[in-house]
This record gives sequence, C-alpha cells and structure tokens, in this order.
Amino acid sequence: VKRHPAFASGLVVYARIMKDLGRAEDSLKLVQKAIQLSPENILAHHLQAEIYLQSKRPKEALKAFKMVLFLNP
Repeated sequence: VKRHPAFASGLVVYARIMKDLGRAEDSLKLVQKAIQLSPENILAHHLQAEIYLQSKRPKEALKAFKMVLFLNP
C-alpha cells in the first residue's frame, strides 16, 4: 500500500485485514479511499457495507449494499 497508494485492490485487502483485527474506523477510511480510486469496485462496496453493519450504521450499510446490487444485478 505504501509503494502503490493508488492500487484500489490492495487497499481493499488492507481494509479487510483492519476489519478482521477489529479496527473498523481504519478499515472504513481505507475502503472509502479504494472506492474513490475505483468507484466500480464491487468488493470495496461490499466490504464498506459489512463495516457499516458491524459499526451499527444500518442506513449507510443499506446504501452500500444497494450500490453492490447496482453494479452487479
């Protein structure tokens, strides 16, 4: 991630690791950056929705899940 900060897939993987370590806020920042770099990244939107659910933010989670369905009906 340090070497290739614009590599969205690397940010998604790093965000997944942060989520698994219980660092939801760090994970959310990473996944949001990945979405900024690659708005069509379905995995990033799905991970964002999972983080929102884990953080008890259902409205944001629903919005992220809707984006997943929009990108991949």
